[in-house]
Amino acid sequence: MHKFEPLKIALDYDDTFTADKAMWANIVLFMKANGCDVRFVTFRHEHPSTFSNEDILQDSDKLSIPIIFCEGVPKKTVTSQRMFHPDIWIDDCPELIPTEDELSNTLLHINRRNRVEIAPQNQQQISTGYSEETLIIPR
Repeated sequence: MHKFEPLKIALDYDDTFTADKAMWANIVLFMKANGCDVRFVTFRHEHPSTFSNEDILQDSDKLSIPIIFCEGVPKKTVTSQRMFHPDIWIDDCPELIPTEDELSNTLLHINRRNRVEIAPQNQQQISTGYSEETLIIPR
């Protein structure tokens, strides 16, 4: 966030906003009154075939905030494509936020850091976490 830009807030809809609509509506109005750019960022599809988006559309209209439908794609990937870079994410399922690359890199780093096993002196074993095979790295 730059000094004079509004705080950008991504608010998940299902099981976050809908967990207590009245409370979140008041929070959204408070954030907007304080100059924040608040948007619903949902994993939903914009044109679903098996359910209606009427609920999120009505809430978006009532609160005068836009919706970013992520269509099942990681949320940060879609918001970046739309040039919306949230400063704060409010989400009950934060694992849906990072891009695939960010998530892969995080998992790789965790696995390398936490899964180093004893190996012969000239080798280092690292459990990849992606399979049962152990990766052998020559020293």
